[in-house]
Amino acid sequence: MKTVHLNFEGKKYPYIETMGAMLSFKSETGIEPAAIAADDTENNLKYIYHVVRAQCRRNGEEFKYTFEE
Repeated sequence: MKTVHLNFEGKKYPYIETMGAMLSFKSETGIEPAAIAADDTENNLKYIYHVVRAQCRRNGEEFKYTFEE
């Protein structure tokens, strides 16, 4: 399976959905990731943020950005 990467400020970040990312998103928003509506742009972006942040943490990489940044 090919890993998807997101490019942000000249760096590639892995996008691999994990249980840690799902739990982090639910803890912050109170929403189950599977319940995010397709047209809910803000929560879809928040979920992507949690996925990338969790994978970086898992890989021991620094991810210094907040969602707002």
